[in-house]
Amino acid sequence: MTRALAVLLLLVVAGCATRPPPAPAKPKPPVATTPIVPVDLPPPPPAPNSHLDFRREAAAAHDRHDYPAYLAATQGALRLRPDSPRYLYDLAGAYALMGRTAEAFDALRRLIALGVVMPLEEGTDLAPLRKLPPFKGIRVSMHKNSRPRGAAGPLFDLNDRTGIIEGIAYRTTTQDYLLSDVHEHCIWRSLPDGTIKRFTAPDTQLLGVFKLLADEPHGLLWASTSARPEMEGYTAELKGRSELVSLQLASGKVIRRYPLPVDGRDHCLGDFIAAPDGTIYVTDSVAPIIWRLSPGQAQLEKFIESNDFKSLQGIGFLANRTKLVVTDYPNGISVIDLKSKQITPVPPPPRTTFLGLDGFMVEGDTLFAVQNGVNPERIVRLKFAPTFDRVLKTDVLASGQENFADLAQFTMVDGWIMVVTRSGWADFEDAQGQPAKHAIHVMTVNAH
Repeated sequence: MTRALAVLLLLVVAGCATRPPPAPAKPKPPVATTPIVPVDLPPPPPAPNSHLDFRREAAAAHDRHDYPAYLAATQGALRLRPDSPRYLYDLAGAYALMGRTAEAFDALRRLIALGVVMPLEEGTDLAPLRKLPPFKGIRVSMHKNSRPRGAAGPLFDLNDRTGIIEGIAYRTTTQDYLLSDVHEHCIWRSLPDGTIKRFTAPDTQLLGVFKLLADEPHGLLWASTSARPEMEGYTAELKGRSELVSLQLASGKVIRRYPLPVDGRDHCLGDFIAAPDGTIYVTDSVAPIIWRLSPGQAQLEKFIESNDFKSLQGIGFLANRTKLVVTDYPNGISVIDLKSKQITPVPPPPRTTFLGLDGFMVEGDTLFAVQNGVNPERIVRLKFAPTFDRVLKTDVLASGQENFADLAQFTMVDGWIMVVTRSGWADFEDAQGQPAKHAIHVMTVNAH
């Protein structure tokens, strides 16, 4: 995933940082007894049709201190995304600004029920609540959400790193782990004895490497690669460059590249999944597109494009591979029928949020996912209904443990999740230039 972009899009972690100016007031016609000369007026602004539209309205209203309009727009956003921690937090602030303290505390309790942590002590919107007795209980309950849940243990470390480790794949035949590096645009190899070696040669011309998939029967390693600003050597001329690459699993040599069509847009190929017939489906986390590579093709083709997609992340198969399931950072989970291409959003169960979901893997009717767009970050397990139109149960398998932050992708081995933590994305977001060397961890979580 391109974390910097996704965090900007995600409402769970991003406040109203970029706010458009208020829309101009609609002109009134002059009062006259003579016929009015027709005037070409600008069309009225379109009615909001997504929670992001309401969010923009709310931000503009907040900036001009129009708190009734701020409340109304926030309520509109929350009706469309009732699992948004950001919107519940803003709702509490809107009620507090209007002196409706009972409703403000109710919104905060709904926020706490999602199991997340938000900055209660920051900003001025909640200031009227902080001096009231119920706020002490809110603080205590919010703090409980930061406590460790489940269990996670160390597997191995990559010390003194300057890169961003995003993807991980496991080789059953050699018991090696392969790890992708976005910054150093290469692939690393972790041997069973803990030794870390570079897998791709220094002269291998790769873009930033994201997802890895080992195809042992065919001796292939598949990798999604994209030019991103965090990549060493990135220039503006590389913007939009993305390729799916096949490599020799034994040597790391490039066999073939499958580029995206050049269309003048920015792109970032992230997660992908391979069907039994060899067809590969790839998410684009910048453009609202799922790409497809069919057997025998030399270039990726567009499978589906939709304005409903905002920041696509993980992708997998459901229902005997007749449906795709995707995660979208600010929009949660959707199921896509492969034949009709119909997109069906999956609503979250009560007291659950699907925002901030990243990569995942599917076993039968169960989806295991990284949720790195909420605080604390976590690994979750979601059990689908037999119809795959809703989730029956959600469990947090791990969160809050030491080093269990800045989560990237994972693989599964014999019922265990092997997840990259302290991946390096946060170091690049906080650094003014090249970050200092840091330790990256691979940790284990029991999937069952």
